Amino acid sequence: MTLMARPHRLPSAGPATRRRGAVYVVVLGVSMIVAIIGVSALMLTRVELRAAVADEQAVSARFAALSGLELGLLWLRDDPDWRTTYTHDAWTSPMAIEGVTYRFKAVDEGDGDLADDVDDPVRLYCRADVEQAVRIFSTEFRPDTSAGATGNLLLNPDFEDGTDPWTGLGGCQVLLDAAQPHGGDRSLWVRNRGGSWDGPRQEDLAERLENGVTYDTECWVRLKNYSEPVHLRLYLGTAYGWFYAPISTVNAGTSWTKLSGSVNLSLPFDIHEAYWKVETAWSNQEFWVDDAVLVEHDTLIIIPLLPVPGTCRREILATPAPADVAETPKPVGGLSPTPVSK
Repeated sequence: MTLMARPHRLPSAGPATRRRGAVYVVVLGVSMIVAIIGVSALMLTRVELRAAVADEQAVSARFAALSGLELGLLWLRDDPDWRTTYTHDAWTSPMAIEGVTYRFKAVDEGDGDLADDVDDPVRLYCRADVEQAVRIFSTEFRPDTSAGATGNLLLNPDFEDGTDPWTGLGGCQVLLDAAQPHGGDRSLWVRNRGGSWDGPRQEDLAERLENGVTYDTECWVRLKNYSEPVHLRLYLGTAYGWFYAPISTVNAGTSWTKLSGSVNLSLPFDIHEAYWKVETAWSNQEFWVDDAVLVEHDTLIIIPLLPVPGTCRREILATPAPADVAETPKPVGGLSPTPVSK
């Protein structure tokens, strides 16, 4: 008799077992969905936080660049020789103040030369970096020629306001001429001269001058026909007669030539009258005068800069400002510039 092995049967899963497996799958799927939602929410929060920080930095950079124009103007005002100290269209070294990195540059949009004419307008740029945000704003500033140079004892020294109080000594005429001014829009044209003595003068200086004080003075002269020595003199009237101080004599020509010098008023008696005058050495040819200055010795000549209405604009950053440049702004308003890496 042959014995046959009976096959072993696994017990079949009942309805309860199948229900437990389905619940596990559902719970696992829901957990994955919740995890994905949580991770997505976290990533969205991080993105929103970064966007909020970026927006905050952008707003901060915008306001810093706009307000920085005032700082840049102070930077220029702190250096009377800024037109020669700084280069046209060249960024300064970075300066860090309270989490903002500033850079400035001055641009002569007319001829690209800051130093050729003190009356040229200048466009001042301010770049502000706040972390990754960068904003640049600029405004055009124009010299306040109506006010003249601060400390200048001569009135209407650049002839932008007419000929008054200038007069022609010896019967010569003094007229305004806009053809070839040295600075600004006009110069003083001196014509119909009877001799070398005839020339433009400004009187009534006695009340502005003080005996025993040293004064610096200068002007620009252009002759009409040929070169000739030109004298810049200060005439002083006293109870004992008239005296003159030969401040400067320069061989001028048909292009603008600068006359400058100093004089110490050391008369042993009071000055009752005084006038400032330009004259030639020997001819009666016509000539032009512009940008006259008379100040106490070592007085800084600062021409005020005024913003031109409607010229403020936001600039587009085409290329980054160089990190290493030769020009560093001087400390302004008690703030010391701190070079930083870009």
